[in-house]
Amino acid sequence: MAGGELLTTAEAARWLGMTATGIRSAIRDGRLTAQRFGRDLAISADEVERYRAVMASNPKARGWETRRDKRRRQPAESEG
Repeated sequence: MAGGELLTTAEAARWLGMTATGIRSAIRDGRLTAQRFGRDLAISADEVERYRAVMASNPKARGWETRRDKRRRQPAESEG
């Protein structure tokens, strides 16, 4: 992927294994930067690669919790 190439949200989603809605959410939350061209969003290939590296190094970067994290948050039921 060329560094100066611009991708649509759908193309970035395919590249990252996400949905276009997830990409737009990441843009809205500031986790991914994009340029607006009228009603369309364009994401640079470099930004997609940066985001992929962040996700690879930190599984929670997408904003999702793993099942293990959810279990740890739940209070232990007292026996009684």
